[in-house]
Amino acid sequence: MYRILFVENNDAIRAGLMTALDYDALGFQPMAASGFTEGLRLSKALQPEVVLVDAHLDGDRGAELIRQLSVLCPGTIPCVLLSEAEFGRMRTFMRAGARDYLLQPVDWKVFLDFLRWALTEGIPSADLISSGEPDTDPVLGINYESLSRSTEKLISLVHTDYREALNLTELAATLGMSSKYIGRVFLKETGMRFSDYLMAWRMREARRLIQNSREKISVIAKLVGYSQPNTFYIHFRNYYGISPGALRSETPEENQEAENAQPIQL
Repeated sequence: MYRILFVENNDAIRAGLMTALDYDALGFQPMAASGFTEGLRLSKALQPEVVLVDAHLDGDRGAELIRQLSVLCPGTIPCVLLSEAEFGRMRTFMRAGARDYLLQPVDWKVFLDFLRWALTEGIPSADLISSGEPDTDPVLGINYESLSRSTEKLISLVHTDYREALNLTELAATLGMSSKYIGRVFLKETGMRFSDYLMAWRMREARRLIQNSREKISVIAKLVGYSQPNTFYIHFRNYYGISPGALRSETPEENQEAENAQPIQL
C-alpha cells in the first residue's frame, strides 16, 4: 500500500481531498497534515510516495516544504495545489522540486490521472535499458533513466511499433491514463509532443533505409508508417532540408551494396 499525504491549511479542502477518490482501490493510504511543521514531520517519518502541498501553506511556505522534501524524502513525488491565478508562479515550485501541479478547484479526473502516473513513476522501469538499446535516446539526447515509466513506455512502443498507425489516445488507454494528461507529461519530460517524437523516429529510420538499401522511396515510406507517400516526402524534406531522392543520390554506392537491391523484410 502506497502513502499519499495532503498538506493543506484549509480544513474543508483537506477533508475533500481525503475523501475524493477510492484510495484503497488505487492502492493508496491517505494521510493529512494541517501545516508546514506537521507535514514535514510526517513526511520524514513515513516517507510517503506522494505529497500534495498547498501553495499557500502557512502563508507562503509551500515551495519551502517541497524543497525540503526533495532533500529529506528523495523517493517522494511532490505535487503543488494552486489556483489558476497563481499559475505564473509555477516555475518557483518546479525549481523547488515539484513534479506536477493541480489547479483549484480540483478536476478529479485529472487528479486520478496524476495518481496513476505517480504509481507508474514510482515503479523502477527498465523497458528500454534492458532491451539492449543505448542509455540515451538518439532523438531526444536524454538518458532513459531520467524519464518516468509512462513516458519510457510510450517511447518503447514507438521504437517497436513505429510502422503501425500509432494513436496516443489508444496508447494512453493501455496505460490506464487519459491522452491529454499523458501527452502533457510526455511534453514536460522530453520537450517534444508525442506526435513530433513519433515523426522524428520515423524520419530517423527512413534515413537509415534510404542510405543503406536500394528499396524504392515509396516502399520505404510504407515501411516507416506512412500510408501516403506524398506526406512522407513533405515530412522528410521539412525535417532534413533535403528530399529523400536527393539524399539517396548523395549516398556513396558502397553504403547501398549490402542489401544488393533485395526487398527489406519486416
